[in-house]
Amino acid sequence: MSQKSVNGSSWQTPPRARNQILLIPISLEERIPDRHPVRLLDEVLDGLDWTAWENTYNRKLGQPPIHPSILCKVLLFAMIRRIRSSRSIEYQIEHSVDFMWLVSGRTIDHSTISDFRRKHKQELKDIHRQMLRVAIDMGVAKLSELCIDGTRVRANANRYKTWTADRVERLLKELDGQIETALAEMETNDSVNELFDDGTSPDKLPPELAELTTRRTKMNEVLEQLREMDRRRKADGTDPKKNPAQLPKSDLDARILPNKEGGYAPNFTPMCVNEMTNGFIVDADVLVGNFEHLNVITTVDTIHETYGIDIDALMADSAYSTGPNISAMEERGIEFLSPLSEVKCENNPALREDPTVPVAAEDIKRLPINPQSKKFDKSAFVYDAEVTRDEHEEARKRHRERMNTPESADRYKQLQHFGEMPFAVMKNCFDMRRFLL
Repeated sequence: MSQKSVNGSSWQTPPRARNQILLIPISLEERIPDRHPVRLLDEVLDGLDWTAWENTYNRKLGQPPIHPSILCKVLLFAMIRRIRSSRSIEYQIEHSVDFMWLVSGRTIDHSTISDFRRKHKQELKDIHRQMLRVAIDMGVAKLSELCIDGTRVRANANRYKTWTADRVERLLKELDGQIETALAEMETNDSVNELFDDGTSPDKLPPELAELTTRRTKMNEVLEQLREMDRRRKADGTDPKKNPAQLPKSDLDARILPNKEGGYAPNFTPMCVNEMTNGFIVDADVLVGNFEHLNVITTVDTIHETYGIDIDALMADSAYSTGPNISAMEERGIEFLSPLSEVKCENNPALREDPTVPVAAEDIKRLPINPQSKKFDKSAFVYDAEVTRDEHEEARKRHRERMNTPESADRYKQLQHFGEMPFAVMKNCFDMRRFLL
């Protein structure tokens, strides 16, 4: 029995009992204020063109489907409300008035929401592009100046349960032994079955042998992938015997990469491009591995072709200022604001008046060392256009001179706000530091 004194005169009395019937029911429309964000979202998405998406549905068979605009609105409004899980969205649809208003009282289960998001990735991107065009037409987004950046988000995988080439080779040897044993048992069973032959011919492998064979095929694919990763590591100066490539067992697409918070873990690399007026995201992707710099040229060309707008400037951190990227931006007439990734060295002995005179023996220890390779950095050498073998060195020289101007330094400071803001919102507001699946 409850010990609360709910009937005391000093406590507030509820306006009505829970089981009291309302004689004047209140509509969902009346429960949503005029300036509620859900109304703005509903109005913006209703103004988009859904024809192409509608044509992907077969509306002649089965029950009438839910219009894709409804499910799009649910997903976007859930993002605004910092809700990521499909089951949590289902709960909100059943219990939150703003979600009820958005779906007009429909009941939508989590599997429908999850399947919709998984099956219509391209259509969702097209809707995002339409929304961006609306922002451009309204003058609140400009694509002439862009910034690009990436971050790390952990995969749903264990850091210590990984494959290496040596581990996979040992497993394959064990699988070969199990397959030989299974085949020997099959041969024995076939000999026995011949004595009791009923005229039936087996047309497939026994389940246990089929499973072993399938597993061996998959592990061979993993082994080849790991060997290729080891070859790349060796080419980059990393000894694969001391530091072999690793693949998480539960997510072969993830890569063991350094975390922003410190340490190493299975990670993916989200990357996004923002315009520099109000920070609208123009393009986004999730990459496998630490290769954001290899996607710059393709991303810029895709944005130009998609929106038909000339890009005047692109800002990025030092990870993107590679020779090919610098040259490609020059060819496209795009001002590339990205500091060169160079080792800083005060009073660098390599910068001497007469490059033909060797660096003094006592100054050799002061030459800049590359932190990754532990060898002399490129800045320890003097560039000579007549003997260079790097086709991008001239472009780097021009880029370095431009980045050293006060004007470029001031403009580059904007990257810290517009480039980092989406990831700050994603991690701190949405708590998206790890994928759910």
